[in-house]
Amino acid sequence: MISWIRKASKPLLWLIVIIVVVTFAFWGDFTPSGRITNTTVGYIDKIPVKLKDYQASVRETTLGYFLSSEKLPQPGALEDKLISEQSWQRLLLINEANKQKIFATNREVEKAIMSFPAFSKDGNFSPIAFDQFRRVLLPSTGISYRDFENMIRNDLRINRVIEAITLGADIKTSEVEKQIIREHGASRIFVIKLQIDPNSKDIFTTEDILRQFYESRSDLFLEPEKRSFIVAEFPFKNDDPESVTHARDRAVNFTISLIDEQGNPKDDFASLANEAAANIREIKSVSLDTKLENIPDLHVILQEGFKLTKEICDSNPTQGDSAFYVIRLTEVFERTKRPFEKVRSELEREYRHQQAISRGFVTARQLREEIITHLNLGKTITTIASEKALNLQEMPSFIPHDARKTGNLEQLLIAAVISQLETGEISQPQPFQDTIALFFVHSRIAPQQGQIDQNTVKAQLYQQYKRTILAEWLAETKREGSGLKIH
Repeated sequence: MISWIRKASKPLLWLIVIIVVVTFAFWGDFTPSGRITNTTVGYIDKIPVKLKDYQASVRETTLGYFLSSEKLPQPGALEDKLISEQSWQRLLLINEANKQKIFATNREVEKAIMSFPAFSKDGNFSPIAFDQFRRVLLPSTGISYRDFENMIRNDLRINRVIEAITLGADIKTSEVEKQIIREHGASRIFVIKLQIDPNSKDIFTTEDILRQFYESRSDLFLEPEKRSFIVAEFPFKNDDPESVTHARDRAVNFTISLIDEQGNPKDDFASLANEAAANIREIKSVSLDTKLENIPDLHVILQEGFKLTKEICDSNPTQGDSAFYVIRLTEVFERTKRPFEKVRSELEREYRHQQAISRGFVTARQLREEIITHLNLGKTITTIASEKALNLQEMPSFIPHDARKTGNLEQLLIAAVISQLETGEISQPQPFQDTIALFFVHSRIAPQQGQIDQNTVKAQLYQQYKRTILAEWLAETKREGSGLKIH
């Protein structure tokens, strides 16, 4: 009888399990709160939106509002409506990301968090600012850190959706450039380039010449800089977001523990790393291009380690493929001169290059005097270039202000040179793009006022154009029969 009951009870037990699982799948949590959070509050593309998903979107939208304005939205019809509308727009864009299979990896989320402006000090990630945000500021809003991570992840996905929606958006820049020229001025420039030839047969090299050059320019032939480091490692599992977050938090806390009350680094790095249960690794006498297969993420460690100085000897937490690293610079080795025999071929190339430049300057000065003579006779720069078969290039509207904003060295050189020239004047020879160049100012448009740079104007117009396209897309989703339907 007992054995029969056991045999008969197995199918019955499986039937009960199936009923429970199916019921739970349909109705969710059996608690009243579970039934409430699973209430459908709207539809996106005919897919039900549950209250819990809408509430999550509201939390992320509220947090975004807080981070941008440094205050929580005040209760009231206007701001409540704003948060609600933005939350639904956020859900629409997240739904589109799901449809397009647009995701953000844990590595991308961590990188975005560590580059977040609120955690930055002097342009670098600040562990102290991050720790204060997580432990003090964020709890004061009533929003969890998990919501913050979800906000960052969804922001990355939403930005990619917006880029996809606005793909092909193009701004006509002609009017923008005219405005910039009016505000900052521009110059019409001609550039004459003279090629240099390091392999010319007229450049002679002997053993004595090269040795003299080696002794006079030994700074060019030093061994690579070498350094030593001690590294604290906080490993994580790449496929486990909680493991990544935990490792980063441990690295941040360890970085904070390295600083004493006066803001100076503590000496006992290794013992503090032991207390933090970190893996400790010493890397001795390595250069920036050292290859060691037995040390994972070595390139990440070296890139960060060689940014350190004796004054700032500890790095911020740096993420690799398998761990966060905190690096301390322990020694900087004096660079030594490489032996003559090992650098002989480099010596000859450098010597020939410098001789070619020197000869190029002599030729360019002679050419400049000839051009000035022809200009004084009333010839134009284009006529002179044609008669002498010169390599002449035109820059119809060079804006010095833009060169200063971008920081491009070649553009800065041009801006510096032409700032010393009058209209119709030609410059002294200048090294430029592996050539010797002469710059001629044909004409100028004087600035009327200087307020906005070209990149800012273009970026503003482009963002405005993207917002228009996005608004049209969002409006399209709200039309009857498609997209969004709110209960």
